[in-house]
Amino acid sequence: MVWVASETAGTISRIDLASGSLLPPVAVGNGPTAVAFGAGAAWVANSIDGTVFRIDAATSSVTDTADVGDQPEGIAVGSGGVWVANGAAATIVELDPHSAAVKRTISVVSSPRAIDVSGQRVWISAAASPSSHRGGLLRVSLTDDNGSLDPATAQALDAWSLMINVYDGLVAFRRAGGAAGGTLVPDLATRVPAPAADGKTYTFQVRRGVRYSNGQEVRPRDFRYAIERVLTRGHYPATFYSQIVGAASCTRSPKVCKLSKGIVTDDKAGTVSFHLVAPDPDFLYKLALTFASAVPFGDSVRNLGTHPPPGTGPYKIASYRPRHAARLVRNPRFRVWSDDAQPGGFPDVITATSGQDTSKQVNGVLKGRGDVASLSPSGLPPRQLRTLRTQYAAQLHVDPLGVVVYLFLNTHREPFSDLRVRRALDWAADRGQLTALAGGDNFAEPTCQILPPGVPGYRPYCPYTLKTAAGGVWSAPNHAQAARLVAMSHTSGRRVVIGTFQFQTQFARPLMATLARLGYRPVRRDLSAKTDTHTEVDGALLAWGKEFAAASDFIDPLFTCQSPFNPMRFCDPAIDAEARPAATTQVSDPVTANAAWARIDRGLVDRAAAIPLFTPQSATLLSKRVGNYQFSPQWGPLLDQLWVR
Repeated sequence: MVWVASETAGTISRIDLASGSLLPPVAVGNGPTAVAFGAGAAWVANSIDGTVFRIDAATSSVTDTADVGDQPEGIAVGSGGVWVANGAAATIVELDPHSAAVKRTISVVSSPRAIDVSGQRVWISAAASPSSHRGGLLRVSLTDDNGSLDPATAQALDAWSLMINVYDGLVAFRRAGGAAGGTLVPDLATRVPAPAADGKTYTFQVRRGVRYSNGQEVRPRDFRYAIERVLTRGHYPATFYSQIVGAASCTRSPKVCKLSKGIVTDDKAGTVSFHLVAPDPDFLYKLALTFASAVPFGDSVRNLGTHPPPGTGPYKIASYRPRHAARLVRNPRFRVWSDDAQPGGFPDVITATSGQDTSKQVNGVLKGRGDVASLSPSGLPPRQLRTLRTQYAAQLHVDPLGVVVYLFLNTHREPFSDLRVRRALDWAADRGQLTALAGGDNFAEPTCQILPPGVPGYRPYCPYTLKTAAGGVWSAPNHAQAARLVAMSHTSGRRVVIGTFQFQTQFARPLMATLARLGYRPVRRDLSAKTDTHTEVDGALLAWGKEFAAASDFIDPLFTCQSPFNPMRFCDPAIDAEARPAATTQVSDPVTANAAWARIDRGLVDRAAAIPLFTPQSATLLSKRVGNYQFSPQWGPLLDQLWVR
């Protein structure tokens, strides 16, 4: 039997070696990261809970649980005990293999990561003590903070990368790089609750004794006030919380917004209960966004533009000039309550500048004037890109951004109401050329899928491209196949209006050339915030990036019939019928949900509901004095986790 831990699902799965079959999973704690077998049981270390579960090999049931300390990351059985390495606590714990009781705890200088037993000796691998990397000034160059660091209004990834170090919500995305960074963990709440049986109520217990940087203690009513602030400002973030009872009234009459029925708080008991008008499977993800961060009830700060509200994180905003500069310093009232949700941070000071063009950001880091630059590869000259890839490869980090650039098509009128025409454009689109314009293979990847790589439910699939003999390599578009489909549709010669934003002109040209080659008369039109894409254009070049790592964050808003954000009002009741149960099960049964999302993705690709073109990548350039780079799939580079030499 092979035992496999699933960190995101919170389960242990078993593989029968004789049959090769996968047996039903066993539910364990939050964030199982290591598993070992011995003494007739499987032992599972749950990093988020700080626990070890004992699973009886004969019954496949959990028989014992032990509290072992902060962030257990390694586990081994031997030498008469079960040995656990606690990374954050810097301890080794020995458990009794029969009772799972803690026998002893051994403190170590470093931070243990992995552990093994050989004979009578226990071996650990360890990272340097976190305190050895604490201190220093980190200088960050951002593309654009969008003019706000206020949780109620800030909508830019650059702003969020700073704000997650200042603000906390009831739940959070685990502060880690890679896939682990998409896991929900308790933050200012003591645990992540399951919804009530009807799916419409979530109740949280708020941690006691946590204080804002101004000295006020966090109280349950602060969370209601935070959501009221979002709803009364009338921006896009308000849509995330529209299912809360009373939210619609707040949106209509912001001056008298009261969510006392939708968010019931009890400061004495320390609880917050959210009541929804209908189940929202993504609600916990939405509460983990910066918009739902706690802010002091009735905060009296007059100029929230330059003085954002106090927060609870390891840093506070000492000064801020919108779209220009921000300075974060340590919050003296911060104490670590969860390394997974809000670690202490390494730099003493983080300064950030915004608004410089990409070339200046690069030069600033290479010449020692900065430490971190978040780059837009399409804004760099090809020669500078080549220099970064060749001479500074060790300092350049490229990561999945969770963004897809699509050509959305108006499926309600000709020519794109004809499936053959949409598929023809899928065959003819020169994704390789578009990828080159976005920075080349190192900074963008061609795609013909709705979901981007890295989002749960993504499975590689593309019926519209030829492959080389080795497989997986994109070749030239199949113009012959595209021409046959257009000929069958009898739509050649029609005028086609394609909407793009002015900054997308370089990407528009190849698309216009493709349409002309297919026999259409393409016309480009500048898009604006007021353009009704459904009625005014035949196609629109738009990008969509995830707010959280879930397939529903792409499918639901872009391709379901009732979504107000559906750019071209694409509507297929069969897709909606599949999407509803997939969203409902994605928290409780992610394996089943991900399989459903993969089917929906394939269905949308087969229907050519839109023409996915490429996925831009995140590019981050570091100075030589910076280490410990980690990229969160939710927040991008984790600035507070960087070491400054």
